[in-house]
Amino acid sequence: MSFSHMSSRINELEDKLDVLELNWKKEEEIFTRKHQELDRFARERDAVLVTVKEAHAEQVRDLEKNLRELQTSLETLETEKRRLEWNHVDTLREKEEQLEKLRSELDTMRSGWDAYIAQVSKKTVAKDMQVQSLAEQRSKVKTELARYKEDVESCFKLWSVSAVWSRPRYRQSWTGRGAVRMQRETST
Repeated sequence: MSFSHMSSRINELEDKLDVLELNWKKEEEIFTRKHQELDRFARERDAVLVTVKEAHAEQVRDLEKNLRELQTSLETLETEKRRLEWNHVDTLREKEEQLEKLRSELDTMRSGWDAYIAQVSKKTVAKDMQVQSLAEQRSKVKTELARYKEDVESCFKLWSVSAVWSRPRYRQSWTGRGAVRMQRETST
């Protein structure tokens, strides 16, 4: 191999080397640019991830806060429910006691009323019997009075007749009060 040939070969290899170096630099630039883009994408992705994580953390905090508030509300409502149930039970017990007291009072009043009605009925029957007895006595007394009146009138007539026959100068007259008054007869 000759020097010229070798020199041409060196030139050729140097050209190839230059082309390779140029290609290498282009590739390196492309690689660097792609690496930078990947870096930028990775940073953007990391920034998005950080934002998403922060948003997620904020949501978790909000949800935990809501959960605590709901838990507190639930405990308050459960306490109020128990209180209302106790009040309801107390109210029912009081109403039952009142009903029992009213039933007892009603039974007492019924017993008293029954006793009162029995007593009034007994008194009414007694008074009815007394009224009937008095009516019967009145009827008997009227009958006797009528008989005595007839007897008195008969006696009076007899006495009158006998008095007129035995004492012609005197006349007897009957007054409305049952008193006998004697009047002297004036001679005509």
